[in-house]
Amino acid sequence: MRTFGNAYFLLALILCCDLLVGQNKEPYTASYIMEWGNKDTIGIETFTLYKNQIYGKAVHGFPENYVRHFDIKYDTVNGSIRELNFLYNDVANTSLSIDSKTGFLPYRFYAKLNDGLLDFKSLQKGSKENDSGLTRIVHQTDGYHFNGDWIPIIAQFEWLVSWFLEQDKEKIGGLKFINAYVGLYDLQLERINKKHIRFWSNISESIELYLNDDGRIENIDGIGSVWNLNIHRVDPVDIEHYTDRFKDRPTIGDPSPYETISATIAGAAIEIDYGRPSIRGRKIFGNIIPYGEIWRTGAGAATTISFDKDIVFGDQKVKAGKYNVYSLPTEDTFTLILNSNLDAWGSVHLPEFDVARVSMKLSKTSKKSDKFTIEVIEMGKKGMLRLSWENTISEISFTLNN
Repeated sequence: MRTFGNAYFLLALILCCDLLVGQNKEPYTASYIMEWGNKDTIGIETFTLYKNQIYGKAVHGFPENYVRHFDIKYDTVNGSIRELNFLYNDVANTSLSIDSKTGFLPYRFYAKLNDGLLDFKSLQKGSKENDSGLTRIVHQTDGYHFNGDWIPIIAQFEWLVSWFLEQDKEKIGGLKFINAYVGLYDLQLERINKKHIRFWSNISESIELYLNDDGRIENIDGIGSVWNLNIHRVDPVDIEHYTDRFKDRPTIGDPSPYETISATIAGAAIEIDYGRPSIRGRKIFGNIIPYGEIWRTGAGAATTISFDKDIVFGDQKVKAGKYNVYSLPTEDTFTLILNSNLDAWGSVHLPEFDVARVSMKLSKTSKKSDKFTIEVIEMGKKGMLRLSWENTISEISFTLNN
């Protein structure tokens, strides 16, 4: 009798697990093409989703050309990632570990969640876990639902959509987005309609997920988000057939390299650090940078400005110190925002820390600026802060608060 009892218990457990995974009961395989805002194909991914696991392969062209093998296991109850494993391989020979030309990519990246501690390990080529090539990052959290990277693993969106639909709710908040090197951020999913789900995190602008009749992702609109990607589903493809397209591409590296500018205006020392994105064939304002939404005024980590004396921007006094720089562009106006929350990642703006919001003079020019450029210009006892990108110039004068 005990044998039959154990068998019935096992059968009940299997049926219960199948009910929990619902739509993921049968293996589902799909491929996606990832295009940057200028329609440049920057990645192709093929994955299989089965029960609480996704696994697959992707070829990526950013920050350099490589193939990534991935395997992610999930908790079917709360939708969070339990274990994650990425292998980064040479695009010319996908059996070999990558020898990163940019230095940005490891050969292996993996993470495991245990008792409220999320343990990330990153291994450089040729290293072992007891070598200096190991980077270990630990975060305290009960769970996380999305792992950010240079290019995201698209299968993560598919898992979250499948799990979200099973919850039968209009919105689920309290989820977590993580970039191991940057930190944990809030994440929520919201049902806009039957075929439209919004993915939102306070490290990125919203990403729109559009579904087909079967509840699978058909398209993803991430233009204006931290990744700036358009993504669409195609019939499953063998990634190995596409690696030749990537192996001879120039290495991109950091597309928005950081720059520091310094100036002395009427005895005040001013310094600005910022990432400098390029147009790369895209329409910028009103597209990549949506009108009416806060922009980080650069790329990557937050743009910062520091000055060692009190300054007056327009008619607003700002005490000496260091501030994050944001802006609010519209078709007709450009507002400069200085914010004291220096711990925030570039795309994370918390308005309660704003110390100044001032209108800048907005003008158009026929001469395009390919790279986003910030200048501090001396004008006698005054200074001018100028932002230039595409065919837009924004300026504001400032003086010392004597």
